[in-house]
Amino acid sequence: MCCSIRRQAAADFAQTSIYVGETFKGKDLVHVLAYSNTVRAITPGPNVMYIHVPSKVPLQEENFVDTTRSPGFFKLMSQAVFPPRISRSLSFRGAIGSAVPKGSVVVTKVGSYYVVACEYPTDAINALKQVPPEYRPAPGQVNEETLEFYEQGFPKWSGVLACFNNSQAIKSDPFMLWYHPLDDTRFRAPMLDEHQGRVPNMRSYVERDHEIFFGSSRLQGGVSWGKNLIEPSISQFLSDRVIGTRIKEETINGDFEAQGLHLLSGDSEAFSQVGLVRG
Repeated sequence: MCCSIRRQAAADFAQTSIYVGETFKGKDLVHVLAYSNTVRAITPGPNVMYIHVPSKVPLQEENFVDTTRSPGFFKLMSQAVFPPRISRSLSFRGAIGSAVPKGSVVVTKVGSYYVVACEYPTDAINALKQVPPEYRPAPGQVNEETLEFYEQGFPKWSGVLACFNNSQAIKSDPFMLWYHPLDDTRFRAPMLDEHQGRVPNMRSYVERDHEIFFGSSRLQGGVSWGKNLIEPSISQFLSDRVIGTRIKEETINGDFEAQGLHLLSGDSEAFSQVGLVRG
């Protein structure tokens, strides 16, 4: 469901919900990513979940949206898009650090996570020192090879590290951010999977437990999900109507992506699997 980067430390991620969409920030059309899952640290102690974001400019604290006052928007979307006795699923076959930060680094509290946003993934090791000790791995526990994997596999992409420390499974509050995309015609759901703190294996098959939602004011069709029930400071980044798909089966490891043209037409099955970006 996600990638943990504490070396040789197991974590469990399940029931992942992802929202990808677009909205206007002033006159700029920006992309929105919201993410939630049920998380548990199997190996005792703090761990870190890594999520890659195709942002054209470094993420700042203002890019993150506090969802703690209305954390239930994913439940509302799921109930609207997947009513009882109706299941929409996708089926897929086939395959497809330095001591001084090089770029911008932001550390902030987002919902139940301490979040580190980095312009370069390898800056994360130094930036994690600013996170409270009970929420971050000890020095030397972060897998630097995994950060190098992201820096080489997703050049020019920002990194978001969500720090957690709980031995009991909890449904995390969503974290949400808006950003200026590298390509505003594509929407990417970050779904690389690795729960043991190793470098993700792009040839492995992984069990999926995901719901992906898409929203835009330009969306044709979709369903109304109850946006008016959500705190305005959060709902302003979400669309009135959404489409969605469930992926609950084993697939090859990797992200899912869709062309905006297909999503805007209301095609909820437009997402397909993609590999690394590289240079």
